[in-house]
Amino acid sequence: MRYITLILFALTPFFLFSCQEHGTEPTGPYDSMFLERTGAMDLGFNVSPSASVDTFQINVTHREFRDTTIQMILVRNDTSTRAFDALTTALKGQAQIYGNYKESMLPQGTWVKVFMIKDVRRQEVTNVELRNLLLPFEQMVRSSLNSTRFPVP
Repeated sequence: MRYITLILFALTPFFLFSCQEHGTEPTGPYDSMFLERTGAMDLGFNVSPSASVDTFQINVTHREFRDTTIQMILVRNDTSTRAFDALTTALKGQAQIYGNYKESMLPQGTWVKVFMIKDVRRQEVTNVELRNLLLPFEQMVRSSLNSTRFPVP
């Protein structure tokens, strides 16, 4: 009995520190946002601030199940103002990114995840309202990619 107590006492710090999740997530301000659609219509891109408050730098990392490197600039217009404002607020760390959104676990379909990036660490945006404000970036990027400048490889 004495040995069991000693073993449990010795392992207690291990369990306390290995199960701790809070404090490991990056907090704002953030460097960029990464949006990734997996499954059908595969696309992944990074959105980061640029020199102008009315533009964002886009770096597409994969498209149509192929790795790629495409860089472009998105410019604020009447239809993108809400998304631009939401991302600017989130990048400054002034928006709540945590919420109760859970991606479907079904084995088929498409899945979209939005992450805020700080250094090399990322944190998923699970706040439903913020996530919905950021999702239009996908359509903006797709519209730019579908132009004749960026044909599918």
